[in-house]
Amino acid sequence: MLRQDRTKENTAQHEPASLGPPPPEILSLLDVLFVEYPSNFVLSEMRQSKLASTLLSYLRLPQRTPALVLHLLDARLHIRALRIMHLGAEVGCTYSPKFYGQCAEGLARLGCWRQVVDLTSWARQRLGYTTTWLLNWRLQALMELQHFVSTEDVLALYEKERVRASRLTYHLIISMHMRNHHLTAALDALQHMERAGFAVTARTWAVVLLGYRSFGVTPAVKSQALAALGTAADDKTSTVILNSIVRLLLDTGDMTGVAEVLSYASRPSGDPSAGPGEGSTLHGDASVGSPTTVGSPRPSRSTSSRQNPVDVTTYNLLLGHLARQGDLTRALNVLRQMQAAAVRPNSDTAAALVRLYYAAGHSNDALHVAAGVLNNLPDALEQLTLLGFSPSTAPQHPIPPPTPPTIQVL
Repeated sequence: MLRQDRTKENTAQHEPASLGPPPPEILSLLDVLFVEYPSNFVLSEMRQSKLASTLLSYLRLPQRTPALVLHLLDARLHIRALRIMHLGAEVGCTYSPKFYGQCAEGLARLGCWRQVVDLTSWARQRLGYTTTWLLNWRLQALMELQHFVSTEDVLALYEKERVRASRLTYHLIISMHMRNHHLTAALDALQHMERAGFAVTARTWAVVLLGYRSFGVTPAVKSQALAALGTAADDKTSTVILNSIVRLLLDTGDMTGVAEVLSYASRPSGDPSAGPGEGSTLHGDASVGSPTTVGSPRPSRSTSSRQNPVDVTTYNLLLGHLARQGDLTRALNVLRQMQAAAVRPNSDTAAALVRLYYAAGHSNDALHVAAGVLNNLPDALEQLTLLGFSPSTAPQHPIPPPTPPTIQVL
């Protein structure tokens, strides 16, 4: 019988969330001990230290070790966290599967993928079993380390450990093959997923499209991805799919395809009269699509309200592409539609406009955008005059509201 994910099992006695942060004196004690023992914490050596005895007494208290480990991970002190975890085990602490999963997640946030692999192996040794959650973290860590594994080997491991592969497991396998530029293996993993009883959903297509840039986009993939827009379980998934398609098409310079996709995504759901490409002339004129079709709410696909998937990232992708083309006319039309749709520009918008205005020969307008970014930094603002900025000369083209300064803008 397959072992179910036991991450919720017996977690109450290990749950550290209600304890709050560790006492300051314990954290200060750690600073001293990590100088005294720079390479490792070994219980047999630390028993001889008076300072260490205070820490060891603290770790033996219920729930204290898990809480301290998670606090150190939040503070980006992963080496300390892992040493405390091992030291706690030496003094008799036991950890729940949920705690191991939380630690894997904390290490992943810090990009410590090799430590994630080590942690999941150690957790398997300590628990005597593993869980789907932990194996999924291990699989993602292997992918991030570019240690690519075949679909058969991954599924064999899950079967050996008597845990059930989840939808996320298959999505990770697909993503791993896409990252390895192995399209055939990714499509084979899709078939494995369906045979396991997991239908291909909009979220699956989002995973595929995010990894599809190295292959380009075929008409069949575009058609299936567009169909997935209508069945996406949430607005965020729809937006990820839409922006992935737009990015792929822009990479190949297919402006006609972009126009079709935006028109399709923006039409009222279930409206058979509005086919792809209708109401949008991005490929042959100055517009991306009328304000009534791009950026405006549309009727729901079902009984619940569903928003248009076009977001600020969609507009930024278009502006960035048009900036590289030096196409001021169509870029300004995108800005007008962005305003009509009440989509607020962000720092990426400002960066795209800086590139656009410079490419179109309007350097003072570009510097006006930069000035808006630096409006709370008067010393930095003065430096723009060295680049030829004339603040008394009004800009000729739209300047977005001030956004936080970023490397891209500067």
